[in-house]
Amino acid sequence: MRNSFTAQGAAGGGGRYSFVRIGIGEYEGVVRVPQRVFQRLLSERPTPERGATNRNPDGPENPDTPKAIGAITNAEKLIGYGSIGSLKMTEAGVDSLLIYGFTAMMAHLLMSLGQTLFHRYLGHSRLGGRFFKNHIQFHHVHYAGDHVVSTHYLDNGDNNTLFFLIPVVLIVGLSYLFLRLDLLVVELAVMSLSFCGHYYLANQYPVAGSWLGRFSWFRRKQQLHFIHHRHGDCNFAVIDFFWDRLLGTYRRVECGGCPVTSVAPPRPRPTET
Repeated sequence: MRNSFTAQGAAGGGGRYSFVRIGIGEYEGVVRVPQRVFQRLLSERPTPERGATNRNPDGPENPDTPKAIGAITNAEKLIGYGSIGSLKMTEAGVDSLLIYGFTAMMAHLLMSLGQTLFHRYLGHSRLGGRFFKNHIQFHHVHYAGDHVVSTHYLDNGDNNTLFFLIPVVLIVGLSYLFLRLDLLVVELAVMSLSFCGHYYLANQYPVAGSWLGRFSWFRRKQQLHFIHHRHGDCNFAVIDFFWDRLLGTYRRVECGGCPVTSVAPPRPRPTET
């Protein structure tokens, strides 16, 4: 075990702190200690004049023994003051933030993937049952061709939002079996925010003069969504269209964008005519 203690360092914090290099066992680094602690460590550091020995009466005096004893003594005191503990806590905090950040990113991507797959395979397939009927016979009837915008979002009253909660429930339910509680909370919180983001943007895309239209990223995604309503077999994502690239359903915006020639008027459902 290599132990060292250097009672030299730069003063900081307006002279209230000193930075001390310390090594004990596998830990080595620079720690910040209050100035009063630094001075106390200097005054109590063992020296040969104070009677430090190599504790080996049968051998010669080792001039490095006082330094080693001083290193161990002062290192133990620094541990007592919490300096090493603070260093370890800081490293652990960074690791936790990285883990939380990775969990949050994966939660959003899973939410986005679930929405894309659900939209493609259930919203545009008879396997979706009631969700398929609501989506195709109303949403895609009102917003089709060049009629892709309206003064406000048109809704027939049948709430499809609950259907899109199914992927969330499935993912969180499976995660409960593998993730510890704090990571599960992070995942649930991020997926809830991601779900709200998907829902809000999907309702803003067909609104003429949406306040989000001032942002280029929104206009780009809006054009991709318009292409979905024009063709019906592409661009199933709402936020992350790279999923469509991976699934082979991506269709880029043509030069000049998707033309909008009229505002979608309220149309009756086919079953009501």
